[in-house]
Amino acid sequence: MNYIFIILGVIIYMSVVMDIIKTTLSMQGGGWLTSPMSHGIWLLFLKLSGQNGRSRMLDHVGYLLLVIILLFWILGLWGSFFLILLSESGSIISSSTRLPADAWEKFYYAGFTVSTLGVGDFIGSQIEWRILTDVYALTGLVLITMSITYFLPVLSGVIKQRNLGIMLSSMGQSAQQLVLSSWDGKSFHRLTAQASDVSNMLIEHSQNHKAYPVIHYFHTHKAKHAIVLRIATLYDALLILNQYVKSDIRPSKDDLSSLQTALENYIEVITEVSSINKKGTMPELPKVNMLIEKGLVEQQAVLDSVDDATRQARIVLAKLVKEDGWKWQDLQNTTS
Repeated sequence: MNYIFIILGVIIYMSVVMDIIKTTLSMQGGGWLTSPMSHGIWLLFLKLSGQNGRSRMLDHVGYLLLVIILLFWILGLWGSFFLILLSESGSIISSSTRLPADAWEKFYYAGFTVSTLGVGDFIGSQIEWRILTDVYALTGLVLITMSITYFLPVLSGVIKQRNLGIMLSSMGQSAQQLVLSSWDGKSFHRLTAQASDVSNMLIEHSQNHKAYPVIHYFHTHKAKHAIVLRIATLYDALLILNQYVKSDIRPSKDDLSSLQTALENYIEVITEVSSINKKGTMPELPKVNMLIEKGLVEQQAVLDSVDDATRQARIVLAKLVKEDGWKWQDLQNTTS
């Protein structure tokens, strides 16, 4: 008996099973194998697209990743069982001739066991091999069930993500436009009235993102609906309202507190489930020339500094925008 094959097979089996459990049940991010794999595949496609968020190639990465993750799990279980079967020459025999199976026949047997589609032409030669077959058949059945229970909420989360992107897009294509569209001549009621609904959608998106990080790789080539651009725009709009707009017409902090909290939660989740950190150079601050013309901001208003929390949040958003194939300038130019 070759114990090296057994050890390798057990290690692969345990690694795949732990990854499946972490990905589908933990609600705390992707598995320790599938998460870096997904990120690496996204970076590969991003490079092939020329770092261009408008490339339609990136629109296909999300669902391809779901297929690749499922294949990765299946092949991992298949390969681990095959290695264990190879550890003993007579582990599997033909049910009709009782002759030992060769390597290809063991490969075939391992595959149909994991897929739970066994036809009975090969069987385990001894009771321990038959019990091991049962273990892998049950694991394959659980894998199929867990995959379905994982993919359905992922696709639901993607739909909700796109709905949120469209809603934020309708509020304004840039931070200035968002602020201007919220102004009714007396107050920013158009924004504050929607604050609760937008906050709830953003919090739900953040929690979906935390539970199913693969959602992040469902991309749209339309800048006006790209969720990362829309969230960054909303963040800068709140920055303008809190620090640029004249104090006598500025919304109260209570009116915007739900949005502020939802955005802070989103940034916290992003830093938890991704490799993005809060170090680096903050992107340029939002322009307010249109707001000055409308008399919403003092002519001499210049925002040349922000607090550490705001600076770190905008650094995270800038990195997120870049990793999604966009440029920070796209926040101002999102007509397509």
